[in-house]
Amino acid sequence: MNAAFRIASFIGLILISTTSCVKLIDIPAEAFRSEVVVRGTLNPDSLLTVRLSYSLRPDTIIKYRPINEARVLFYENDVLIGNLTKAQNGLFQLNYRPVRGRKYGIKVQVANRAEITSEDVVPPKPTTGLVKLNNNPANPNNNHDLELRFRGSTSNHWFSAYVPRIINLRELDLNGQPKKFPTVFYLNILSNSPYLDRFNSFFDGLSGRYAFGDPVRVDMQLYKLTSNAYIDFSYVNQVRKDEQAFVYVYTMSDAYDSYLKSAINAYQNRLFDSSGAISNPFAEPTPVYSNIKNGLGIWAAYSIERISL
Repeated sequence: MNAAFRIASFIGLILISTTSCVKLIDIPAEAFRSEVVVRGTLNPDSLLTVRLSYSLRPDTIIKYRPINEARVLFYENDVLIGNLTKAQNGLFQLNYRPVRGRKYGIKVQVANRAEITSEDVVPPKPTTGLVKLNNNPANPNNNHDLELRFRGSTSNHWFSAYVPRIINLRELDLNGQPKKFPTVFYLNILSNSPYLDRFNSFFDGLSGRYAFGDPVRVDMQLYKLTSNAYIDFSYVNQVRKDEQAFVYVYTMSDAYDSYLKSAINAYQNRLFDSSGAISNPFAEPTPVYSNIKNGLGIWAAYSIERISL
């Protein structure tokens, strides 16, 4: 293919009064240069961890190319707390848990690359109040309505609802019984609250509310402007009587807030679905936020509160 490869830059779609077309663009192979990808999230409940890999060409069949030979330095409030030099499958981990309110930096040195840096501050833990109201007959499964309030913190907030669930697999164990697989089943949030960012929602005509994907982003700028503000919501899924449902509330740094929203937007705007079939012929390139200097990826912080329903 004489040092060039062809990719389809637009997938033709038959439209009313138009004809379909496919436009091919020649991109020289030397035009692509892999970048170091850094992926790390800071959470007081987990160890300091970062995963390193190389970005991949769009025409490659390789799914992951880890970086195992690198020098990784972790900093807390600008003081060096760890120096790692080798990893397995690109994962570098320090036996140290981040502390809320402190700044954590990272420096990554890979052969023949400029030094890669990033830093972020761990936000405070959410301080919330959740009230369960009466069952709502308008809800498809007659679920409870709930009220969620935030107290004190001005950080970015997201939340989700879920229920732990055991799934019986078709595969049998040594005793001839179906193997059990523990999973987390996320509940679709229903709400017309003006304090929710509706970028990942659609209007559900059955309930008369907006149905949100997981997780849900709170518009804190608007929330903070209203005294005694609260978020009213329910969920559409059916929960069995023997199951315990939970709400996860997250506070996120500005970096993680920007990254998560852009990543969800990019996922929604993807060209192919999980099976590889074209699902969105109108898809456009959607940039994902990165706070990595001299590389790609994310190094950002969040805190969690779990509330039982």
